[in-house]
Amino acid sequence: MKLLSSAVLLLVVLAFVACAPAAEEVVVEEPDTTEADVAAIEGLVDELVRVALAGDAEAFAALYADDAIMMAPESPDVVGIEALRSWMEEGFAAFSVDAFDMVSEETVVSGDWAYDRGTITETLTPTGSEESMALAFRYMMVLQRQAAGSWKIARFIANSNTPPLEQ
Repeated sequence: MKLLSSAVLLLVVLAFVACAPAAEEVVVEEPDTTEADVAAIEGLVDELVRVALAGDAEAFAALYADDAIMMAPESPDVVGIEALRSWMEEGFAAFSVDAFDMVSEETVVSGDWAYDRGTITETLTPTGSEESMALAFRYMMVLQRQAAGSWKIARFIANSNTPPLEQ
């Protein structure tokens, strides 16, 4: 009887599997990165470098979406354009930017969203000091296409490549 019960159970399971709907095919869309989008994002990166070197917090903030989030090393998240503008004003008041360079290593566009990944090197001098410091970062920024077709930074995340200072 036990063998018969096992055979019936096996037939029920097989019938269930045979009648089950086929698994849906997952379609992975290729990113629709265009040369024009990559060029526009490269232009935004160039502008970011220019305004950082100029110490222009207003122009810096203008490159970000209204609801942008900046996640900088050893700093709380900076949320929203007004907070970002204020944060940059404080930073430019505390340091002069002697050198600033961004090197994009990868840019991918998918519809109205894109990401750009790369490195940043900068040299800063604290206000009132003559001793500068060299810093190196990796970054990832998420960009969003605006209604007029331009790109703005929606999220910016950086982490340091510089070893921590000894305490």
